[in-house]
Amino acid sequence: MFECTTHGSWRGRVLALAVPALFAGCFSPGHIQPTRIAEEESEFVFDLTIREIDFEFAGEASILQPLGLGLGLSASADDDQLNLDDHKFTSPRLDLWWDNKHLTVSSVRTGHAGLGTADVIVVPPTVISTSISTDFEIASDNLALTWDLASSKEVEAGVGVGLSHIGIDVDITSISVSTVSVDEDEEGYIPTLAFRFGWLKEPLNVELLYQWLKDYTDVELVLRYEFLRYAEDKKPAAYLSAGYKSIGVDTDWDSNGYDFDVDVEFKGPWVGLSIPF
Repeated sequence: MFECTTHGSWRGRVLALAVPALFAGCFSPGHIQPTRIAEEESEFVFDLTIREIDFEFAGEASILQPLGLGLGLSASADDDQLNLDDHKFTSPRLDLWWDNKHLTVSSVRTGHAGLGTADVIVVPPTVISTSISTDFEIASDNLALTWDLASSKEVEAGVGVGLSHIGIDVDITSISVSTVSVDEDEEGYIPTLAFRFGWLKEPLNVELLYQWLKDYTDVELVLRYEFLRYAEDKKPAAYLSAGYKSIGVDTDWDSNGYDFDVDVEFKGPWVGLSIPF
């Protein structure tokens, strides 16, 4: 279950995640030659990527209202029953390289709404199907800091740590019984293990970043294609970028007399533009 924290903007959360990691990098293992060919002479470089992400919702959610004496009113539905729409949105990602370290900071905000059905159990094993309106939102501010364990001019592989701030907001209203409505949210910080693999063969750059801890995963595949260079020093000036991102959360919490159990995944492709500095 998440631990509650204070609300704030995604910019503030991204900065709060990034600053400690930059200090942590100062106390990392010794220097290894930078692996990106285009920035071999640079001690500190970063890429800013603006992504247009197309997310879809997958998974299931259930709500239990205990009534006492071992009885309870429960409702559950999977993604097919909820019938939530896809959502396109703009999302920033910042990548920094120095020595043998790689820091990624990103932010995601997505919401999915729809009209569907849920299975309601009043007296087991009787199941009643009811029409519901659902609005499911997730906010994810994510940081990953890795150190290269193996590197060359074309391949890099590293491990490290990460930190994610996750916020979930669930709003469910019964259409059949208009007085039944549940609107709850939960948020917290999740430390993770981080694994990174990169491959560079100009003009293409491929990277896989995987973060995991128990019931949380954040996976992103990135492809960057260099299409513009500076005339003076022949360094990259811009990349066309594309990728695929998935955020999976399995959590439960109690609030206002309800027990929530959520096992969901937000996933989809994205396209964007990367500018190195």
